[in-house]
Amino acid sequence: MTKLKELREAHGLKLRDIATILKICPGTVGRMEKLGIKKPETAINYAKAFPGHSWIELLEKPEEKEQQLKR
Repeated sequence: MTKLKELREAHGLKLRDIATILKICPGTVGRMEKLGIKKPETAINYAKAFPGHSWIELLEKPEEKEQQLKR
């Protein structure tokens, strides 16, 4: 599970809720949940939906990505 999905579920938000805040499609949010956020620019944008949380909390670590691919 990516950090974006973990944070979204912890806050009890739906894909549509985050999409509305960021003014993007819910499918885009779902895609980012599957792939994980790798770029700081993207993390900064998505952090707007989670006040009080740093954008760094949304970034996936490179080694975590490799572990997900092996599953």
